[in-house]
Amino acid sequence: MNKNELINYLEDKKIVISNRWYFHATTNVNSFNDILHDGIKANILLGRKGQGYNGKYYISLFKYRYVSNSLLKYISGCPKIVVKNIFAFYADNDKQYRDIYNNTLIPFRTSCWDGEYQKFLKVSPNKFCAIEFSLSYLLKEKVINDEDINQKLDYLNKIIMSMEGFERELPLIDLSSKREINKSKVKSLIIK
Repeated sequence: MNKNELINYLEDKKIVISNRWYFHATTNVNSFNDILHDGIKANILLGRKGQGYNGKYYISLFKYRYVSNSLLKYISGCPKIVVKNIFAFYADNDKQYRDIYNNTLIPFRTSCWDGEYQKFLKVSPNKFCAIEFSLSYLLKEKVINDEDINQKLDYLNKIIMSMEGFERELPLIDLSSKREINKSKVKSLIIK
């Protein structure tokens, strides 16, 4: 099965991307598991200093839009938690104030990215509405071989197993194709 056939097999129905959704990138399956269980937390709640995509007091989120300096372009290969029904501060792209407010509690936020938003301290798991994995982007836009494809499918399967382990029934969506990924079909492709 070639890449296009694989995408058409795995991705079913079209989705509508809400302009009220925020996205948060995850870096690996372990952080994904922690987030599914405990929510998305700022570094101060994790006892860390400046690791991952979050700041000391604020969680980094973004809206779906392609602009020249979009955070979405930078993290397109990462799985993302889709969040709704929260209030997040828009992070202005004004370099003049970036160093002044970056690691403070003050809700004036700045970012080097267009379209970044920041949420204070935590997003609870009950605010999650989907998981995003840009499978068609990874398969079509990037030059990858069969081994890479199998690694991506295995990673996707681990995400699905994590959701099942936490009894979280969230849709798995692909922003790059605007379609839902069929979890059962992904699991059927994984060779044990």
